[in-house]
Amino acid sequence: MSRIKGKSQKKSSLIIGKSRIEEIKNKRYLKLSFKYFCNNQGQSFQDWEQEGLLSVTMDKFIHYSNLTMDKVFGDKFKTYDLFPINSNFTHPNNVPEDAEWASMHIKGKECVIGHILDDVFYVVFLDKNHVFYITGKKNT
Repeated sequence: MSRIKGKSQKKSSLIIGKSRIEEIKNKRYLKLSFKYFCNNQGQSFQDWEQEGLLSVTMDKFIHYSNLTMDKVFGDKFKTYDLFPINSNFTHPNNVPEDAEWASMHIKGKECVIGHILDDVFYVVFLDKNHVFYITGKKNT
């Protein structure tokens, strides 16, 4: 044991710290990117801020970015094999044709739409009216 300013320091605490860092490095957490964000379809972040949706969205981003990839997908975060046929959006030219599209439900019908590559969710659209993937109404 070494002494630093009169206090002893255990070498084992360094080993525990190092193993914790290795554990974190080995987990794949969801990351966000805005590289492909499309300003000419859907809404802007300013629109969502005016509607009170931006802070809720940021909270969702924080929540999902603290999850490992094996925990991300479920009822509120879905993937689609291809760009949907029934959509009010069009596939942006800058997004790869073979992108694996995904939607992250924010609150009610509001969604953030993007695509997934490895452990990165590329945000492409803000979809306040749930018109990216149009489905029939449920329970009507």
